[in-house]
Amino acid sequence: MLVRDLIAALERCNPEADVRLAIGRWGPIHYVATPEVVTDPLYPPKAFIVEGVPVEYMGEDAVERLGW
Repeated sequence: MLVRDLIAALERCNPEADVRLAIGRWGPIHYVATPEVVTDPLYPPKAFIVEGVPVEYMGEDAVERLGW
């Protein structure tokens, strides 16, 4: 995914929604995403969204929508 793809996906979301990271297919937990983004200028360039603190296990509905 490119940054432009992420921006396009986020533009379809409620701008007041919290941003979380879904991690771990077999025990899915969601984490707060920090406002910190780290970039790597080497080729190919990369942008890393930094994982914050774990919040809780994800609900069944969200897990189902992810196809996990």
